[in-house]
Amino acid sequence: SEHPDCCLPGSLQLDYGRAEVREYYLSVFRDALERFDLDGVNLDLTRWPRSLDARYHSPEVLPGFCRELRAVADEFTARRGKHIKVSLSMVEYYHAGCTLSEQAIDFSALAASGTLDFICLQAQHPAPYAEIVHKHGMKLYSILEETSPYYDSTNKDPLWALPDGTVVALYGDLGAG
Repeated sequence: SEHPDCCLPGSLQLDYGRAEVREYYLSVFRDALERFDLDGVNLDLTRWPRSLDARYHSPEVLPGFCRELRAVADEFTARRGKHIKVSLSMVEYYHAGCTLSEQAIDFSALAASGTLDFICLQAQHPAPYAEIVHKHGMKLYSILEETSPYYDSTNKDPLWALPDGTVVALYGDLGAG
């Protein structure tokens, strides 16, 4: 709120398309790596999506930022003699309400960039994404909030694709009792 010029239009979400915003985040990562013996850094785009928006950003913004982040991690890798991992968490649909493309996230380009050690993804259909990252020797970790197709919850759940391909909706109208 103190820097509306650094936010996405009509939002309090910081705009990753702006160099000063990326540098701010990189300084936070540098400070954390300087102060603590961390094994890696994770850029979490799941909390308040859209962190990026195809109406304002090109799909190159996120891979470019990941390259900058990888450079910081590599600097600390050289200083410490141990690999500092870089990861990215993102969400498709669920509480983002849109595709990765609509968030200006080119998943294939990220997987091919060589900047990430692994990706964490919350998606209704993670199998195609797993295929993409595995082509590049990476790992994909699925994100589940407090809901799962395997146990009951008081929250409405999205449709889930189970390993056998069955798509399930666990909850109907929760107000029906």
